Order: sequence, then C-alpha cells, then structure tokens
Amino acid sequence: MWPNKAASKRACDVCRRRKIKCDGEAPICSTCEASGMPCCYAEAPKKRGPKTSGIRARRAGAQGRTGDRSGALFAGSHLTSSPMSTASPPTEGHERSPMAAASTPSSSSPQGVENLKRAAAQIYDALVHEVGASGEGRGLGSIIVECVSRHTQNSYVYGPLYHEPSVLALAKFLSREAAIPGQLATCSLLRVDCWEDLVSNVRDITLIMAVCARIAFDAPRDRQPAPGCLGAHFLHSTEEMLKVFEKWDIEHPSASSLTIRILLASTYHTIGRRSLSSHFHCQARLMAVGLRLYSEAVISRYGPLEAQLLRMNFWLLYRSERAIAILNNQPVLIQPAMLDGEIDVALTGQHQVSLLDPEQKHNTPEFEERIFISYDLYRRVWTRALDFMLTIRYHGKKRSDNNIIIINNNTAHGADRLDELTRLYFAFIGGLDDLPTWLQNPNAVMGEDEEIATHHRRCFWAQRANLTLSFHCIKMVMVCWCIDTKTTACMGLSDQAAMLDMKKTEIAGDFLHELALVPFEALQLNGEPCVEKLRRVGAVLLEVTQAPGSSSVLTRCKGYLARLLDILARLDSRVSDELGRESGV
Repeated sequence: MWPNKAASKRACDVCRRRKIKCDGEAPICSTCEASGMPCCYAEAPKKRGPKTSGIRARRAGAQGRTGDRSGALFAGSHLTSSPMSTASPPTEGHERSPMAAASTPSSSSPQGVENLKRAAAQIYDALVHEVGASGEGRGLGSIIVECVSRHTQNSYVYGPLYHEPSVLALAKFLSREAAIPGQLATCSLLRVDCWEDLVSNVRDITLIMAVCARIAFDAPRDRQPAPGCLGAHFLHSTEEMLKVFEKWDIEHPSASSLTIRILLASTYHTIGRRSLSSHFHCQARLMAVGLRLYSEAVISRYGPLEAQLLRMNFWLLYRSERAIAILNNQPVLIQPAMLDGEIDVALTGQHQVSLLDPEQKHNTPEFEERIFISYDLYRRVWTRALDFMLTIRYHGKKRSDNNIIIINNNTAHGADRLDELTRLYFAFIGGLDDLPTWLQNPNAVMGEDEEIATHHRRCFWAQRANLTLSFHCIKMVMVCWCIDTKTTACMGLSDQAAMLDMKKTEIAGDFLHELALVPFEALQLNGEPCVEKLRRVGAVLLEVTQAPGSSSVLTRCKGYLARLLDILARLDSRVSDELGRESGV
C-alpha cells in the first residue's frame, strides 16, 4: 500500500534498513522495484538521539528489529532480514510478557551466531539435497512456491494464520536463490551477522517449511503439490530447524512462534500421530497464555499487523482446544477460571489489517469480512458446547462405584441444575438458526466475474461443511454425555433405550444429509478434522447396531453406517490407514 503524506517524507522500510536514500516514488520506490519486492512503511520511525550501550542497546535493538516488518528488507544478495519478520515484543515503553523478559547473551555472542548459522544451514542444505534426490525433477524453490500458494488458497477454511503476501514473497525469494548443496549457508538469509535478524530469518524459514509439510500431507493424494516422501522431509526439517532456536523462540515469541507449532500439531494430527500433535498444540496454548493473548489490553500494545496475527492464532487455539476437549476428553487451559483475567480480545482490532494476498483478485474486503463472520460462528458453536460439557462435569456428583456423573433430579437443587443444562442445550442448538445467506446456500453467491464467484462458492461450501458437520457431531456427543449422566431430560428425552437410539439415528440422518448436500471437495478441504467427526458418528451408529433394539431402527442405522463408511473410504484418510495397520486390517 502506498504511504500517506506523513509516511512518504521518510524512507521506506527497505531503504531505511539498508541505509540508502529512498526516492519515495509512488507506488513503489526504485530500490524496491529493482528488488521485485513490495514497498512498505510498516515500521515505526525510531527516535533520534544519543545511542545507548551495553545490555540496554542490545535489548532496544532486539525490540526495534522485531517490529512489524511485513515489507521486503532485501535487494539482490545483500540481505539482512526476511520479508516476513513480524514483531515479537510490544512497542517500546509497553509491558512485555514474562516469557520474553529473559535474554540469552551466550546465544547472541559471535560464537552463538556462528553456531546458529552453521546448524540452520546444514538443515537447509540437507533439505535441498533430499528434494534433488527425490527424482521429482523440480528444485526446492518451485515446490515451496507451489506449496505456499496452495496453502494460501485454502486458508479460508480455518482463517489465515500468517500474512500471506509476506510469506509468498519469502517463498519466491527462496525460489530465486541458487542453492548449491554441500556449501555452508547457501541461503543468503542465513548469512547475516546480527543475532536478532538471523534468528528472525531462521524462524521465517521454519514457518515456510511448516506450511509445506502441512499442505503436502493435507492435500488429496492425487493432487499433492509435493509427494508424500517430501512431506516427511519438510516435517523433519521443520522440527530440526525449530530445535536450533527453540530456547530463544520460547523467551521471545512472536505470532510465527504460535503458527509454527499450530501447523506442526495439525500435520501430526493429519498423519495420525496424536501424542505429537497434542505436544505441539499444548506448547502453543501455553505460549498464548504466557503472552496473555486473551487480553485486549495486551494485544493492543503490538503493531497492527502483529496484533492481528496474534488474534487469529489465539482464536484458532481457543476453538481447537474446545474441539479436543469435547471430542477427546482433554483438559481445557484457555478458560476464564484458569486465567488472571477475562477473555476479552476481539477478533479484529481497531486498525484492521488484511492478511490475505491482495494479488489474488478474489481476496476482496467483503470476502475477508465474511471469512471473519464464519470464523466467529465456529467459535460460538464450540464455546457453547464446552459450556454444556463443563456444567455436567462441575455441577454433577460422582457416583463412587463407576465415577459416572449423576445429577439428582428429585431435589430442588438438582432441578435447578437440570434447568441450567436445558438452557445451555437450547443456546447451543439455536447457534445456527441465523446463518448468513452465503452459508445457507453458497451456490446463490454470484458476481460479475465468474472465476471470483466460483472461488467464493468453493470457500463458503468448505466453511458450511466445517460448521454444520461440527454442529451435528457435537449434538451426537451431547446425547451420549446425557445418557451417561442420566440427564437426558434436559433434551426433552426419556431414559428409555429405544427412544435414545431413535434420537441417535435422527442426528446421524441430519449428519448424512449435510454430507450429501455439500460438494465432496468441501469435505476434502476440511481434512482430518472432518474425517474424525465422521468416525465419531460412525462409532455411535456401530454401537447402536450391536445392541438389541427395534428392527426398524437397526435397519435404518445399518443403512446410515454403510453410507458413512463409503464416504470415509473415499476421503482416503491417512489416519484411517494407520488405524487399519494397527488393527491388522
């Protein structure tokens, strides 16, 4: 974006960091035009005056170098920072997280810089060699660009987690570089001598690798931008690269620190490595809580771009934690009772910053606004479901013989609790009563440009599938909770087995109706989380078919189960393959 009048009186970010004169031509200065990079004025100008020394100088430098830097910071081979480095700490004079208060002077010493250079370069060179030996006939650069481009095109399913223009700019820069296997630090991003710039560059490259690993495993196998073996190489390189700066990353986290761990957790979830997925997801949650990202007052102290990235990462962690708690019975960390303040952070800030790639003509402001509306709907659905679950857990009484939570409905106190459950249940089932028009019927989305309209319809179908399938799956889980706790009265059901089996079958029918309604591609775009919901509903149906009951209910249930298994087979889940191998199928 071209700067305003005040900003145009100073040098752009690229020229200022290279300490050269900026001609300030609109819409791009000559230096940025020659480098092929966007011309940005994202960094706040530093104060003039005498320079500090010693530790104060290093700390001030760390804060300045890690400020909002979404613009390009390099030209040719003379490079100091990657084009996507963003702020880690708040701006100067504001409160810093305790996690970022500590420093590691030994790491930032000249020897520490050389050690980081050497370790990161070895990992990068090894990846270049593995790609070259894969027989793909393509270099690492072209694969990175394709993976990142594919990932940005599908980011609307869960919401963008990184600044797409900056990540794409870095991917294209890496593609242009002539990486020669066997040489030390073949990537020029790994040749800088400033510790803060170097570790920021390593973190940016790690994020790129994490994106590549995620899309390589998540895409349908017949349309993968990289073969499965390269996906494994990207995943391994991501973890190895993270290890070389992990301590610094934990002490000086940024939005990218969260995103890397979220992508690693998602990738391991996709390939069925649940323990590793939980490990990285827990790391990201602890980091978010340590940064106090649940507080609007804290996030508002960051620059606009970094603040928006932190918001998106926080709300994805918030929502995914609730999904894990509900579907896998895991504990909840990001909960008001566990925090030192309320969760009052907004989804977007006062100064809204677009995270989508403006070069893509379908990324209109209206489109991004609709993504955020859908994003908030996901949050509400999972939050209300968790409120229902926690009410059963915390307001119940454990029966000593089998630890099942029982609410005694014969007492006044028990009746009040049942009323509370009923209120929460109806709040949940009313969550989709007022779906926006573009989610009610995505096919009704039209536009003057058919290509743009087609892309938007594809997006909204994927969002609808995610939202409605989650809704019906949660309803099935809620019925099972209420059966176990003998609180089915809150749903207007008796405790008769036949009626409960009918209710399960009815929910399964609604679930299958939605599966038949959405395009199959929308299910593929939702990846392993969608498959997990299908398996969860299928497990309940299988349980009904194994129990004695009405023949008509059993017949209907078996028919639903057969349809569900057929869709599961077509989705070709890697986790299903892993489960089959473990069971000897």
